[in-house]
Amino acid sequence: MLYLIRYSEIFLKSEFVKKRWEETLIRNIKRVLDCKVRRERGRIWVITDDEKAKEKLKKVFGIVSFSECYHCKLDELNDFIVEFCKRIGLDKAKTFAVRVKRVGEHDFTSQQKAAELGAIILKAFQNLKVNLDDPEKTIFVEIRNQDCYLFHEVIKGVGGIPLGVEGKLVSLFSGGIDSPVATWMMMKRGCKIVPIYFDCSPFTDETTLKRAKAVAKILKEYD
Repeated sequence: MLYLIRYSEIFLKSEFVKKRWEETLIRNIKRVLDCKVRRERGRIWVITDDEKAKEKLKKVFGIVSFSECYHCKLDELNDFIVEFCKRIGLDKAKTFAVRVKRVGEHDFTSQQKAAELGAIILKAFQNLKVNLDDPEKTIFVEIRNQDCYLFHEVIKGVGGIPLGVEGKLVSLFSGGIDSPVATWMMMKRGCKIVPIYFDCSPFTDETTLKRAKAVAKILKEYD
């Protein structure tokens, strides 16, 4: 499986910081997934056989969204897009749209290629109609030089910035709701957390400790 990883705030940094933060994000992805990672300017590609990859990627701070992609070469695109549409069940929809993005030199515009691909899909699936404003399904095509990446789903990630780029913090766990929320928010801002629980008897008891441990277990899914 091939995934396109998108981030947001990393774009705003200087080239030096952006490179360091991208490398941290890649390390964090590899920490939760057995995968290969390829990086291009503004894009991170993840290749993995992990069937739980989608659920794991949703919990990696710094990923704003991601998509499972299918790859082909530009000269194969017109034939490949029909097979792709069959694979995602486009025949069960009533309306669709094609969105094309390009990087590189080509003898066509993004709009021209989108119209061309739309015509091919209409010929193959005659029950469909084009709806550019509110389509039932959207086919996304990203053309990067001679490589094409097709996807139809954009999965929301947890966002924020990569965990670890802002150092470490100690978080006091009480077993209540305030500490886990504050901890999660600081993790989202790139801080690795060292959780601390204080036994403050008689104000705390075994039940409080169990709650604190349960919260820490959930937060550990993000780190």
